Amino acid sequence: MAYTVPEGYAKFTTLDVPTSPTLSGVAAFPMIAGQSYHLVAKGTGSIQQQLGRGLDAEFVQKVAGGQWNDLKSTMDWGIGFASGKFSWGAYQSDHVYGKAFVSAGGTQTVQLKYFDDFYPDNAGTLTVGGNEGRERFVPQ
Repeated sequence: MAYTVPEGYAKFTTLDVPTSPTLSGVAAFPMIAGQSYHLVAKGTGSIQQQLGRGLDAEFVQKVAGGQWNDLKSTMDWGIGFASGKFSWGAYQSDHVYGKAFVSAGGTQTVQLKYFDDFYPDNAGTLTVGGNEGRERFVPQ
């Protein structure tokens, strides 16, 4: 079931998160301290493209066409902030996940974080949408 952002939250950004980046980060957005946010991650890509292993914001297939697994006990997979990965929750067959949190402020870099020995054999782009709990004011 798709994740639904509650009423009263306004989308302020959408970030593309490639599955074949270096771990330097791929996209960033400023957050307001004390502000409530909902992030929504969606899409799939592949790791070891020639083997057809899928991945999404939290889960990966150990073998092509196999069960989707959360391997955080042995590896750190998934979309998170450069400052640390967080759990997107239980596996969703539509590959849409949501996360609510209150920001400590500052600019957050969003990236696909995982241990990989060869990034160029990955393919695809996941998407993360940022939603704020109030209208974003831009000083004049």
